[in-house]
Amino acid sequence: MLPVWVQGENELPAAVAGCVECHRAQGVPGLPGWPRLAGMDRSAIVDILRGHRDRLVPDSTMDKVASTLDDAQIDAAADYYSRLEPSDPPPFDLGD
Repeated sequence: MLPVWVQGENELPAAVAGCVECHRAQGVPGLPGWPRLAGMDRSAIVDILRGHRDRLVPDSTMDKVASTLDDAQIDAAADYYSRLEPSDPPPFDLGD
């Protein structure tokens, strides 16, 4: 279960709607192996998203999400995630 998002200084921009399914609003990975976005360098996030959008980085999952973003949306997502404080992800519940 994902925590409820509280609006505030780091209000969730519409540009990250496709990001939160895997990276959550808090920028922590949803599964092992997925990158932590919280506190990541802004320019790195921009480069990664543009690389996926422009299909310079092979990864079909990210291509699908990033291909819908224009430069302004990429900038908004990078601004948002780079401003978050890094934190430990919650424990995984892999079921029985």
